[in-house]
This record gives sequence, structure tokens and C-alpha cells, in this order.
Amino acid sequence: MPTSASRRPHTTALRLRLRLAAVFALALCTAQAAHATTISTNYVRPDNLTNAQTPGQQVTTPGSGPWNNIAINFYYSSDGTPYAAGDLYLLSQQYLGVPSALSTLTTGYLAMATASGNAWTFASGVTLAADTGYYFYMSSHPAQGTVSLIGTTATGYQGYGSANGTGNFATRPFEVEYTLSGTALAIPEPASLAILAAGLGALTLARRRRPNAG
Repeated sequence: MPTSASRRPHTTALRLRLRLAAVFALALCTAQAAHATTISTNYVRPDNLTNAQTPGQQVTTPGSGPWNNIAINFYYSSDGTPYAAGDLYLLSQQYLGVPSALSTLTTGYLAMATASGNAWTFASGVTLAADTGYYFYMSSHPAQGTVSLIGTTATGYQGYGSANGTGNFATRPFEVEYTLSGTALAIPEPASLAILAAGLGALTLARRRRPNAG
């Protein structure tokens, strides 16, 4: 019959494994922690600037990414409420064709979202990286004057427009007013990675020191 002394190494090893499991769980939670955030926004006021353009907007993400669960909305020019209609294409490079030709075969295609609830929400797996330029284009023509525009272009951002929805997209001297949001994917802090590395090292050492059965 095993004595208390003979059971003690096994009890100690079990406790060590439980503690290491807790360390790993904590590290994983730190790596996967996420929260909803505004990635970028360019909204000043409702702008009654009359336009006959199908809009597109280039957005440069800040350095705090990456993000998933991406959603974007434009704004009504009349009252500044969120606006979305039809399909919106997300590309990795500028597009200078006509809106109706946008498709999954378009060069630089990343994703497409259909408007719902005054926003375009992309599939959860669509991810935006930090410090990266992305391009958003409507594929259908809104009513004239619907989308709120700002008559200036900020450094690192560019507005696009297709005249009457039938011409090619071209760079324009305006920006679309928008809000781009998503879920920030947290990156493990160095301290968390150090704890995980230490835990792995302790587990390896414990296995090497475990006495052979028999």
C-alpha cells in the first residue's frame, strides 16, 4: 500500500500541472482579449454639398490594429444620420473602373458587404491590419446629394467618385464622411509572453525530473 511519502511526489507534480494550466489559460485569455472600437472616422457635420457621384473612400488605419468584425457607414448629407445602401467593396488598392463592374474578381478584392441597419458589416473573418491603406467603393449609385462629403482631402486619405454612377471612379477633391469600426485584436504583452515561456520551461523540467514508474 503506497505510503504518504510515496504519494507526495505525485501530489506535488499534480499541483504543478494545475498551476501551469492556469498560467497557460491566463496567457491565452490575454492573447485573445478584444474590444469594440472606432478604427477611423471623418465626420464634421451634415454637409449639403450636392453631388452626382457614386462615392468611394480610401482609409489609412492607425497603428493600434489589427481588427476584425469590420463595419463602416457613410452619413446622410441632409441630417448627418448613418447611411448605407447596396453593396460596398473593400479593396487593397484603388479602383478606377465603373461601379457596376466591381466584383470578387476585381484586382485587390478583399471582401464585400451588403448594407444592413445603416451600415455595411463584413464577415467576421475579414481583418484590417494596422498602418495600412484600404479602399471602400459603393457599387450602386445613391440618390444625388445623399452622401455627406467634405470638400477637402486630408493627408493619407483620398475620396473617389464615379460621375452619375456610370463613369469611371476617379480621385476627387473631397472625402466621404464615414465611421469605420471593428473589434481590436489584442496582442500579448511581453510580460504575458515571458510568463508563458517560464511556464513551458517549468513543465519541461518537471517532466525530466519525474521518476520512472515501477
